[in-house]
Amino acid sequence: MRNFQTLRNICAHHNRLWDRKFNTRLPLIEKHLTSPMVKNPKGKNEADNRIYNELLILSHIMSTLNPTSTWKLRVKELVLDFLNQKEQSELGFPLNWESEKIWLS
Repeated sequence: MRNFQTLRNICAHHNRLWDRKFNTRLPLIEKHLTSPMVKNPKGKNEADNRIYNELLILSHIMSTLNPTSTWKLRVKELVLDFLNQKEQSELGFPLNWESEKIWLS
């Protein structure tokens, strides 16, 4: 929840989010998610601390709370329309992330 509080505060105060690395890492969640989280490159049992994993978890939460929500589709369109492959990679997006199950429906 600390990461989501930080994420909310960044957005609420109009701070730069796109290249933010979160100080607190999310635990590597492998259960219940339809798409895998990006792991910490140092090999620990932690998630990578860039924005992709935050969006992945938020997408899962939104789909659970409101299955008719179009939030994740709008996020996907926004990323694909405005960020090239290099920029997506810098934000922690894995290759072919848009074809992962969670982003398809």
